[in-house]
Amino acid sequence: MINVELMKVTSLVDGRAVTQIEEKTMDVISPFNGEVVGKVNLASKEDAKRANKSAHRVFHETIKKCRLIVGLTFFVKHLIY
Repeated sequence: MINVELMKVTSLVDGRAVTQIEEKTMDVISPFNGEVVGKVNLASKEDAKRANKSAHRVFHETIKKCRLIVGLTFFVKHLIY
C-alpha cells in the first residue's frame, strides 16, 4: 500500500517550493492496477503567470551571463594569439 499523502507534490518556482493560490489537486492513477498512487497540484492561472514571470527573468539573466562569457573568451583568445 502506498502512502498517498507522502507523495503530494508542491509547485516549484525559482527553485523553491511555493504555496499555490488555489489548493486543487488531481489523483495520479497507476496504469498497472488502477490504484491512486499520488496527487498532483493543479496550478491556477495566477500560479502559471507567477512561474512564467520567474522563468522569463531567469532566462534573460542566463543570456546576459552567456554573452559575458563568450565576450571574455573571445577577448582572451585574441589577446593570447
